[in-house]
Amino acid sequence: MFIKGYRKPNIKDEHLTGMVTNWELDNLPLYCMSLDDYERRLKKLVDPSCEDLITGSQIEEVFKDHYAFKDIIYEGSLVRSLMLNPIFKKDESS
Repeated sequence: MFIKGYRKPNIKDEHLTGMVTNWELDNLPLYCMSLDDYERRLKKLVDPSCEDLITGSQIEEVFKDHYAFKDIIYEGSLVRSLMLNPIFKKDESS
């Protein structure tokens, strides 16, 4: 992600693992969206009457129109796996 007025660094990785760096820069969606836009999309979903909990389908709906997140609608996609990871779910036992 980047903050308004911040320019993404131009990374040239000449090491043997440079392909990983290039893949991350080209394929990870959070690198392609401004922090302001990410925050704006999530704030649309905040509802105190629902204890500020957001469902997976809401996240899918609010991000699917961004070019870097378009694969969120496909089960098993990298974007969906990142955004709807079980680690972000509220633990019901607590």
